[in-house]
Amino acid sequence: MNESKRIGTVSFSQEHRTIILRTVSFFVEDEKLKESLESFFANILYREYSSINTVKRTVTSLKRSIQVLGNSLSNLEDISWEIFCTQMQEIERLHKNKGFMMRGFFIDFYTYLAENHSDQDIKNNINSFSHLMLRKEVNPLNESQIHKFANIEILDEIKSKIRTHFPLGSSSKQMYQTNIESQTNTKYITNIYIRVNDQYLYTLLSDFTEYYKKYYKNSQNVVATYAYRLFQYYFEISIKKNKITINGLSSFNLDTFMQQYKFFADIKECYGDELGLTQSGNILNVLTHFYAFINDSFYQQTTRYLFSTKLIFNHNFVKALLNGYVPVYQNAYESIPTADKWVLLDQPNHKRTMYSLHNGYIDFSLIKNKVFREDLKEFLWVREAAAGSLKKEAKVLINFLNAAENNFKENSKVINFQGENVKEYFSGMFLLKYQAVMKLRMTSNGTVISAASFNGEINPIRVYLKYYQNKYNISEVTLSQLRYSAIENDGGNPMTPNDFKLIQKEFREKSYNDPEKELMFIVFQLCCTTKLRIGEVLHLERDCIISIDESLGIGEVAYYSKTSYREKITEIFLIEDIKLIQRAKEITEHLVSEALGEDSKYVFLLKYSKKRNVVGHMTSQYVTYFSRVIDNLKSKGLLEKSYTAKGSRHTFIDTTWKAVEDGQINILEVGVITGNTPRVASKHYRLNDAVRYIEATYMIVVGDVTIQGEIIEEEEEIADLPQVEYGAGACQSNECIKLEVEMEDSDYKCLTCKKFVTSVERLSIFEKRLNFYKAKKDAAKHLEAEKYYQGLIDLYAAFLTEMLSKEKG
Repeated sequence: MNESKRIGTVSFSQEHRTIILRTVSFFVEDEKLKESLESFFANILYREYSSINTVKRTVTSLKRSIQVLGNSLSNLEDISWEIFCTQMQEIERLHKNKGFMMRGFFIDFYTYLAENHSDQDIKNNINSFSHLMLRKEVNPLNESQIHKFANIEILDEIKSKIRTHFPLGSSSKQMYQTNIESQTNTKYITNIYIRVNDQYLYTLLSDFTEYYKKYYKNSQNVVATYAYRLFQYYFEISIKKNKITINGLSSFNLDTFMQQYKFFADIKECYGDELGLTQSGNILNVLTHFYAFINDSFYQQTTRYLFSTKLIFNHNFVKALLNGYVPVYQNAYESIPTADKWVLLDQPNHKRTMYSLHNGYIDFSLIKNKVFREDLKEFLWVREAAAGSLKKEAKVLINFLNAAENNFKENSKVINFQGENVKEYFSGMFLLKYQAVMKLRMTSNGTVISAASFNGEINPIRVYLKYYQNKYNISEVTLSQLRYSAIENDGGNPMTPNDFKLIQKEFREKSYNDPEKELMFIVFQLCCTTKLRIGEVLHLERDCIISIDESLGIGEVAYYSKTSYREKITEIFLIEDIKLIQRAKEITEHLVSEALGEDSKYVFLLKYSKKRNVVGHMTSQYVTYFSRVIDNLKSKGLLEKSYTAKGSRHTFIDTTWKAVEDGQINILEVGVITGNTPRVASKHYRLNDAVRYIEATYMIVVGDVTIQGEIIEEEEEIADLPQVEYGAGACQSNECIKLEVEMEDSDYKCLTCKKFVTSVERLSIFEKRLNFYKAKKDAAKHLEAEKYYQGLIDLYAAFLTEMLSKEKG
């Protein structure tokens, strides 16, 4: 029978004991150390083992351990963490296959000394690091990784100082021990070498270790990674090399982030991607999480943030900074930044309804003329607009200013700007030519630029030239060359009743057993049943529900509106909508503690699976998901039309106004319900009938009055004509053709004349007059007066109907 399978136990033979004691005598010279070993072995050498093979392996391991001990330790007084690390690294270097048993010998021997030795100093020395003596080492590099690594010195550094529980050169005070969890939920202890000499930094990095673990359930793949150990190993060096002084949390900012980012980018390249510096293990990802931790810690102390955490997690932002862009916080009261590359940002603690990561990346160096370059900086700096809007304006104006510079050089031999007649840069002829080229420009899909896009580009040019009108001596006549194009408002794209049911059903069915898709369904419902825009829904905060009255079936909700100038407003919501918000809070409750910085305050949170396991508030994900739902239904041929996510708001407003037109709610309530005026609703959200709309809005009946005058689209055509009816229109005749018509009342005379002309742009005047005469009729005390005002109401309503129809095309 094989000895390893014999029933029972075996122990060291006398020969084995003699070999062990002889090895001690040979390799250990110090008598006190020798005596301690012999005392320790008095118990060890009489232990029982499961098989003779185990005994043989143990004898071999003990002999090698004694040899390592004798070569590394002169006497008991020299025992320290540094010596222990040297011994552990010697085991890994020469005796890796016996590593576990040999580490066990050292741990058992030192533990024995700490418990039994008479010298208290020796005991204290060992107890100062005894908790760090782990029996298991960090998993070593595999052979394929080792062969890929050309630099032997760096490879040795990795194995002996970084990827290890026992780093050479470390002190016990630089070691941080923490519990980690594997994918199989197995918990174990690991040692992290925080190679810093500053106690404040050590505490900060220790706290960061615990903070970082919470972002990943499998903390083994985060805190125990090669990249994380590399980060802790080089952190203080990254501070010193960049001459950064750390006096507290406020010493960290976007500048220090970028300095350290560049340093660790070099480290990442030096130590090689093949050793695991990818995804959650990327050393740059560790740095980013560290700054998120700093920002959160600062907020806990001050209720303010140092910077927007989202920025450092945004690849485009970091890439921009690496390319020389400078973060610029918008503040017109401060001096204009001198840098030529800006990333325009909101103040970190600024109140806002929306926040976009597509910030204002503006490269002024693209402007050829240096004077124009500084002019544009000043112009944009004092503009009160969102960063994204300024970025678009800058792009338009950079192209415009370069075109002006090129045109000037082509039409004159003078290249030097100084001393020239600057008004020639923006001549009427140039503006006409530039405008013509803009109108003919083709878009990426091969179509001519739309009127709305054209106007969006003409507007900043007009505003810019108006701002510098005196400096460049630009006349009003020259400015008038830049004209807006007429836009046909399509009235939005509300969902048909059948399409709405299909879309709602698709959202609902996908939400079953999927919390994230249930959140999408809730957003869809809120956009369709409340006045909230998509951005306003997504930016609801967790404390947004102010009060609930179950008996009335309503409650108060506070939120940032697009039109509330960055201040919260409070609105009444139905209890059904409030319950949807409460359900969204329940779904995302477990994500709050993991959310990045200020994102924890929002209701709608998501875990970004593709973004380093980060939790943030929902933004463009809803629009993307909505598009998928629509594409799925369209592919099946089920929808009558195509829709974007904004169609939900169009549907809500359209449905509400139909209720007005059908007499279910009155005109005074609808503005509060939808958050829009009748005119705005008509232009942008509805496909309404003009007559039905006017009848509901002004609570009148539009009769069969036929207007005699003319309605045109271009206001400029009548601006110089004689104005009549207190600005309602103009007269196309050289002299009044109704002077001899004495029986006609003056309020009717011009409006019923065939020479009367007005423009669509004066629609608001007719709206005000209609309201005015309706109020006059309601206040009239005599039948004749009522009839008089009713006639004017009919007349103005007829004009208004035609103007609305013409405005909508």
